[in-house]
Amino acid sequence: MKRSIKSLILLMVLAVFAGGYFLIDALTNRQANVQESAGSYPLLGEGANIAALSWERDGATIALRKNGDAWQVEGDAEYPLDQEAVKALVSSLAALTGNLRLEGVDAPEDYGLDAPALVAEIELADGQTRTLSLGNETLLGGEYYVSAGEAGVVYVTDVALSSVLSASLDELTQWEEIPQVDDIARLVILGPSASLDQTYYEDSAALTYNPEWHWFQTGLQYPSDTDAMRLLLDDVAALAWNGFVAHGVAGEALAEYGLDSAGSTSVVVFVEGQSESALSLVIGASCEEGYYAMLAGSDCVYTMAAESVASLLQATDASVRATDVLRLDWQQVVRVEFDAGTSLVLERIEAEAAEGEEEEASAETVTLNGETVDAAYAREAFEDITSLEGDGFVDGVEVTEPLLTINVYTNLEDFPEITLRFGAHDATSYVLENGVQPPMLVSASSVDTLIRTWSYMP
Repeated sequence: MKRSIKSLILLMVLAVFAGGYFLIDALTNRQANVQESAGSYPLLGEGANIAALSWERDGATIALRKNGDAWQVEGDAEYPLDQEAVKALVSSLAALTGNLRLEGVDAPEDYGLDAPALVAEIELADGQTRTLSLGNETLLGGEYYVSAGEAGVVYVTDVALSSVLSASLDELTQWEEIPQVDDIARLVILGPSASLDQTYYEDSAALTYNPEWHWFQTGLQYPSDTDAMRLLLDDVAALAWNGFVAHGVAGEALAEYGLDSAGSTSVVVFVEGQSESALSLVIGASCEEGYYAMLAGSDCVYTMAAESVASLLQATDASVRATDVLRLDWQQVVRVEFDAGTSLVLERIEAEAAEGEEEEASAETVTLNGETVDAAYAREAFEDITSLEGDGFVDGVEVTEPLLTINVYTNLEDFPEITLRFGAHDATSYVLENGVQPPMLVSASSVDTLIRTWSYMP
């Protein structure tokens, strides 16, 4: 019984080896009649002039045709093709050569050409057509079998046809450039949740006592926080497409992408330079890739990453407003009138250095209601005012009965006096009017602390 099992196993092993032998013998005999010729064989012919070509990539057919000096998508003459990219592709295809020619091939499956990995249909300028088919990589690797449509002929190339025709139609698309605006003079962002209109002033002396404020709400001229505006402008400068969607989109078709003028989701970003440079961009509905977007006046739709436009979609004038209660240096102060029920008048007098003394030797005298007080304490008390920050803005509120009034007299030519008026608002906040910003909420505890600091000044 054991001998019978062993005999059966031996017969099976012999059958496998015999089958392998006959398979190898069959392949050897099939390829024995194949003649090999080394050389340089232009697959499309010497000096090939390609007039049209098509191939399939990712399940989609790409068909291109030359019209004069320009390449077009077959059946869509207005498609924005990147001419340089297409010309480079066509040039590489025309230059494709075989370094080995195999003749007498009657079994294309031996080379992977019975089910090609890629097929390219090519029309030459003289009317001839060629079909290039990509087969297997050779056993030694780094080379590929290619058929050029000749019966019984296979070429070996060192460049894969798939690498020459690797581009998708998107990658062959000429994307519009987003204009870069230098020396921005105005930024406008309008949309469902965005309402911002800011103007830049290089010289802001006529608008505010603080020369560091350059951005102001257009029309109302409320100052904006420099850092907040810089972040917003950085996001505008970094705007970039991350995908091409469609072209020839206009009229009612814009609504599909939320880019129509009446669209409830569209956001318009307008940037005006100090020269003639400008950018006008429309951001539309959200999509898987982020948001649809297009340049104003264009008919091409793209996508933009959600994180790159998030700040723009929510930008408002209130979100970038400066929240400083007072932006002054101690050296700019001449007199401060502090009235929280009891009038306190602080005066600062700089003593000039005597002749021959260093400028650093000059001193200052500070008085409160005519009596000399500690200058260092007085300076800290004033900086307690300048350190106050607003917690938000309230519209339609007036301070009719101020609980605290601060008049600051300065050595500034355009703004010799600045008045702060604090009124009651609620249990946690005062409302402030300063004549420069809209009514602002300020922490009640910080204002109460300020009043005590001034009331007990030594």
